[in-house]
Amino acid sequence: MLKEYLKTALRNLTRSKFHSSINIFGLSIGFAAVILICLYLYGELSYDDFHQNKDDLYRVSIKSWQEGKLEGDGPSFTPPLGPAMLQNIPEVKNFARISTERVAYLAYKKVPLKIEDIHHADPTLLDILNFPLLQGNLKTALVEPYSIVLTEQTAKKLFGNEQAVGKTIRIDNKQDYVVTGVAKDVPQNSTIHFNALISFATLYKDPNLFLDWDGGNQYITFVLLYKNVTAATVDAKLPGLLWTNINQKIATAGAKLEAYLQPITKLHLYYEENSGSLKNNMKVFSIVAILILLI
Repeated sequence: MLKEYLKTALRNLTRSKFHSSINIFGLSIGFAAVILICLYLYGELSYDDFHQNKDDLYRVSIKSWQEGKLEGDGPSFTPPLGPAMLQNIPEVKNFARISTERVAYLAYKKVPLKIEDIHHADPTLLDILNFPLLQGNLKTALVEPYSIVLTEQTAKKLFGNEQAVGKTIRIDNKQDYVVTGVAKDVPQNSTIHFNALISFATLYKDPNLFLDWDGGNQYITFVLLYKNVTAATVDAKLPGLLWTNINQKIATAGAKLEAYLQPITKLHLYYEENSGSLKNNMKVFSIVAILILLI
């Protein structure tokens, strides 16, 4: 029976080659469009999915209240939050901080190169968030002050095919840093992007920086919870922690800070600035893909 169907189909194709070509071409274009849309949707849905600890990883976000009115909500805060959570909340297994982005000139042998997406980071960032190193020790690469980890692409721009670890580079013609590691280039589907990471300990060597609870809101904290611990359990303990360290001081001014956890796998679709428009785009593309298949 199948053989007869195939014969009939071939006869129809050969009898009307022009119309058959148009139909086949249209069908091919339709399937290609659907496949491209599916790849786009998969890419958006797979953000931060590569982290081994993804089910227990969270970003801490801070809501700012003034006289009972919500003034803002974002992850940038002061440095002591992560260490305080690890010390005072037993459900927190570890933490990692990363500063907001900076741009600088990195120079090797007095040849400067402008590099974007440079951050200060704790050594734990490479470990608990799964950014593997191609060169250097994962545990110690960002421990010492004035140490720096470069991505593979950045290292190649600076050193070509030379070994990067152990070399000294100068940043903004002010301070020398030792390259202690080379990390794999960050995946496209990562909320965190960097081209270079400077050890967080370096910040404490700068006497002009305020790194206490009343310091600059330039640092993002990620926490790793123990298995089977829910975000709600930790959220319930954060008001007491913030009251002791900062809210008690600012309450007289009518201000209040509220911390809560955001799952790392939901950051891209639910907590980034363009999350609303992104979800709308995904819905539209999904509908388009279904209509193309029906047509």
